Amino acid sequence: MSLLNTQRTKFILSILNIVVFITLISVSNVSAQTGTFTLLGSAETRGHGFGLYVFNDLVYMAGESGGSLSIVDVSNPSSPVSLGDVVGRGGGYVNDIYVADDIAYLSLEKRGEGLAAIDVSDPTNPTGLETFNTPRRAYGGVYADAGIVVLASDFRLDIFDVGDPNQPQLVGSASITGRPNDIHVANGLAYVAVYAGFDIVDVSDPSNPEHLSYIFFESEVVPTVVMDVDVVGEIAYVISKPETLFHPENGSTMTAIDVSDPTAPIILGDSGRDNERYYGIDVVEDIAYVVGDNGVKAFYIGNPESPLLVGTSVESGFDIQVENNVIYLSGNRGIGEGVLKILEFSPPPLSIQINQESTHIVSFNHVYITIFGIMLSTTTLWCYLRRLL
Repeated sequence: MSLLNTQRTKFILSILNIVVFITLISVSNVSAQTGTFTLLGSAETRGHGFGLYVFNDLVYMAGESGGSLSIVDVSNPSSPVSLGDVVGRGGGYVNDIYVADDIAYLSLEKRGEGLAAIDVSDPTNPTGLETFNTPRRAYGGVYADAGIVVLASDFRLDIFDVGDPNQPQLVGSASITGRPNDIHVANGLAYVAVYAGFDIVDVSDPSNPEHLSYIFFESEVVPTVVMDVDVVGEIAYVISKPETLFHPENGSTMTAIDVSDPTAPIILGDSGRDNERYYGIDVVEDIAYVVGDNGVKAFYIGNPESPLLVGTSVESGFDIQVENNVIYLSGNRGIGEGVLKILEFSPPPLSIQINQESTHIVSFNHVYITIFGIMLSTTTLWCYLRRLL
């Protein structure tokens, strides 16, 4: 490229940056009515429902004790069908589940046996519940891909080679700053929700993982427990709850964190304190779905610094996943018994006031601004602006 073209490109980009900035700051107020949650269906499962994983119209739901697993066909969300299950052998509190290559991996809070594997190639007959020797209890989440399992253990992130699922081999380990609750792995980075904070670990080399950064969630009242994390683009969304009983100054909240530089994450903002316990989060497009004791909440996150509550549901649960605009919850229905709940959310229109003069009603999941004829979502613009600044 010639010098003239390079200078011209820089000039055009500079003008574009100014237009993006002016356009964003001109959006002075965003408001919305309340959306509607609808319960589509439910299915009984074994054990108290904790972690769940949704893939190809199947829900894999882990029971609380001993590695119980239930598989449910949700091709028709209003009429889910239980296909098969495995009864746990007792012992080992289940914290999470991940399915890869027809194997369901479960993290277990059991000394010496923190990882379990179940063959789910035949959903009607899951077999071979096996637990494996691990150096520590697996208090947090589990992730599997390309023959590698990342397990959030007690103050450590352990990485296993599962090329032979019957004989996983520990190949790498890295320290984390607390007892973990969940992990999200993307692009060679593990984002870890720990007891009172948030860690980022580079796992691109499984044999040599490297701890990159940590954010401490300070509390003046009672300790804060970070429960779950989801990452979209360059923003991580974490939920936290008080360790003990509710306190008006230390309730649960959702926090947005800029992770564009994984060595120096920056807290952007939060949803405010809520006097209940949050357990799970899943982010889809411009909506963050959070589940807790009192039900599901939907937050609009077009501006991550100031999430906007746009919907609530009374259907409570522990874990949540959204696929094809359908919401799946793991929950309990009695002593030792679980339930899968299936919901949908009809979002409200957003009212955006521009320059204090005109108000525009726009589709909830498609809030766009036009710049030089190019349609960009508000979330895309926000990430772009953060990189510029």
